Amino acid sequence: MNLNKLYEKINGLVALEIFDYGETQKTLEKEFSGEFLHLNNITPSIFKDFDMDTQFSILRIYDVYFRNGKPLISDSLYDGLYKIYEAHNGSDTNPVMFEPSINAWSKAKHDIPMGSLDKQTSIEDIEKWNLKTGIMGKGILISEKLDGISLELNYSKGKFVRAVTRGDGVEGDDITENAIYFNGVVKELQEPWDCAIRGEVMIVKDNLEKINKILVSNGKEPLKNTRNGVAGQATKFKERNEEILSLITFLAYELQVFQIHETGENVL
Repeated sequence: MNLNKLYEKINGLVALEIFDYGETQKTLEKEFSGEFLHLNNITPSIFKDFDMDTQFSILRIYDVYFRNGKPLISDSLYDGLYKIYEAHNGSDTNPVMFEPSINAWSKAKHDIPMGSLDKQTSIEDIEKWNLKTGIMGKGILISEKLDGISLELNYSKGKFVRAVTRGDGVEGDDITENAIYFNGVVKELQEPWDCAIRGEVMIVKDNLEKINKILVSNGKEPLKNTRNGVAGQATKFKERNEEILSLITFLAYELQVFQIHETGENVL
């Protein structure tokens, strides 16, 4: 199998925004028939027998399809495969699955690294997590899971200046040109702070039908669901649609204040 070559091929098409699930997918399946046979029939027991590099390649391919609204497997199966990969590679490792080889967006570094969630699915997992972190003794906040992509908004003296995706946690894509249209992105804060607001970019269910009507009217395929669809639409570069972007919601969950100024004058 040549899973690495398949991943690079798909990733290049995604970065150029010419990847689709029609003719492009048919061509890929013809060229990589053996690889897709394995990908479409994967089970935990089969996955466990692969070496670590092959496991990583498989997860990267699943991740590309997921982030572009075309998941090849269920969320629960992906989570199970990822746990197997972690067991082989060490639970503290959090590889970046999605790294476009060609990306039109410029990169921007986070002032403070932006980590990912540590997923737990059972009481036993939560108890192990608590022993590892000791966080439950300090108090915890429980909320509904937000299904979307993580985004950091940067402010200078209270004025919105930049929006950056999580990326690899150290740097991400500067999607400011899209984020200015998101519902919930505040252009100017009440306080003149240099700060970062982190949150989740989502498509709420009520807006999914509206977005799909716009896509279909423009000859595009409708989104299958909100979770997969937001990743492709929120970061779209070449064919961005301002009406669709305005139907995407940013929900804040964290504030990091770096400096407080007496006035709200923008320094940039």
